[in-house]
Amino acid sequence: MTVKTNSGNLRLVEKTPSKKQQSSAGKIKKSLTSNASRRGGMELDIRGCMGDEGVMQMEMFLDGAILSGLNQVVIIHGKGTGALRDAVHAALRRNPRVRSFRLGAYGEGEAGVTVVELQ
Repeated sequence: MTVKTNSGNLRLVEKTPSKKQQSSAGKIKKSLTSNASRRGGMELDIRGCMGDEGVMQMEMFLDGAILSGLNQVVIIHGKGTGALRDAVHAALRRNPRVRSFRLGAYGEGEAGVTVVELQ
């Protein structure tokens, strides 16, 4: 997997050198780690969340979906007062990786879900 990022987003993790590593020409192996997950699901259920909390969960979910190569995902926000749906839609409009989004059709959850198409 190839990732483009600023060097400020990376950090060097040094492990304590074992005797085996020390003896191999005096070199100590170093590795970079990432907390990003490559596993993403097709749906995210954020019913009952407050707007900010739901948007934060959705953004992390979208990151995982993009890393997994998914083209379409479903955000389940429920109907309620519509405040969570409005917050989700506002965040989706600002996200450059979102190609389009729409409310669910009949049988998909209608106004309780948003279907998101990713780039």
